Amino acid sequence: YRLRVIEIRIPPLRDRRDDILPIARRVLAETASRLKLPVTGFTPAAADQLLRWGWPGNVRELQNVVERAMVLARGA
Repeated sequence: YRLRVIEIRIPPLRDRRDDILPIARRVLAETASRLKLPVTGFTPAAADQLLRWGWPGNVRELQNVVERAMVLARGA
C-alpha cells in the first residue's frame, strides 16, 4: 500500500508513437553491447514496421521484439 503514495500515469506505447524509435534504439544499443553483436541500427523498413505495430505489450514487448530481431539478424 505504501507504493501507491504517488500515482504516475503513463499512456500506453501505442499512444506515444514518438517514443517508439528512441526506446528501440536504446534497447538495440544496450543489447548489442551486452551480447557483443555487430548490430548498429534499424533499416528504414524495420523502423517503419516498429512504428506500424500497435504494441499491446507496451515497452516490454518492444524490448523483446528488438532483442529477438538482433539475435536473428544477418549483418549490421
